[in-house]
Amino acid sequence: MVKAVFLGFVIGVLCTPLTICAQETPELDIEQSSEVFLEEYSDTFQENFFEGLKQKGIRNYDRAITYFLECKRLQPQNTVVSFELAKFHLYDKQYINAQEYAVEALNGEPENYWYAETLVDVINAKKSVIDDVREELPWNNVQMRVNLAEIYYLNEDYVTAQTLLKGVNISKKQEYLAKKITDSIANQKRTFVHSVRAVNTAPNIDLNSIEGFKSRIEAMLKTDTGNDML
Repeated sequence: MVKAVFLGFVIGVLCTPLTICAQETPELDIEQSSEVFLEEYSDTFQENFFEGLKQKGIRNYDRAITYFLECKRLQPQNTVVSFELAKFHLYDKQYINAQEYAVEALNGEPENYWYAETLVDVINAKKSVIDDVREELPWNNVQMRVNLAEIYYLNEDYVTAQTLLKGVNISKKQEYLAKKITDSIANQKRTFVHSVRAVNTAPNIDLNSIEGFKSRIEAMLKTDTGNDML
């Protein structure tokens, strides 16, 4: 029964669609590939893996971590286990451990988009920056940096996204992402300039009074609303 469920899980992972910037991969015989993948795991590993997922489902993260640490003992190099441990520690707000496992997973599979996304989630939860773990990552891997750039773009951190693509020889397919990032930064700058101008050209209002402060804020909001309509 456990093997059947595990096989279903693996098929689901292999069938997960990639992002717009992911590299194209040849078609695979999913079921056959899953069977080969399944043979690498013992019954003990599978039992601990799915018990960990069960505990995750009921938000019992401490128990889930215990089961996945046992999986880690059985399969020390397994990136899926590192990935799950990173997520569990993130849910449990144990950010240092979460970052350690997220970095470990991404080092094992640098081009895995979901591993990159989890690492960014941990970094954001810590109120940290990607540069803090740069030395721990395979920074020369182009696809990894493109994935990270896309994730930061989707999080509306356009400056970090642009920085991640600097010095990277991207493909024409990836140039679309670079252009979206550049356009978003330009839009942010225009909005900022308009807001500053609105404040500077507003009547000389006493900001120490409540009415004066409200008038200044309304002037800025009116400018932003006008920009949204353009």
